[in-house]
Amino acid sequence: MPLADRDTLVSVRASTTWMLPTDVGTGLDLPNRPRQAAALALSTALPHGGSITAAAVLVGARFADTANTVTLPAYLAVGLITRVPVAAGITASATIQNLFDARYEPVQGYPAPGRTIFVEIVLQR
Repeated sequence: MPLADRDTLVSVRASTTWMLPTDVGTGLDLPNRPRQAAALALSTALPHGGSITAAAVLVGARFADTANTVTLPAYLAVGLITRVPVAAGITASATIQNLFDARYEPVQGYPAPGRTIFVEIVLQR
């Protein structure tokens, strides 16, 4: 759903999931499957052909085991990415994942990395 005014174009992407991840044999929740999840991304163009995007993913609490006795808490992960043309055929990008250095485990025993920064230079022919 793009929102635009005379000088600025902002692209908005959003999604949400509501589910009942139930094991039909036991009636318990399936492990590592949240009942709710949502994502939001906002993008805009920068001068001279660049862009910047902010994205957030919210994952609800979920059980880590088939007996539904261990709960993993909900988490929010936020990231930024910017792309800028440097010269003809050369684009630079920088990505920050887990911007706020959130501590969470997507799966029990496997913690997500802390804040991570990637820089990329792409050469196009």
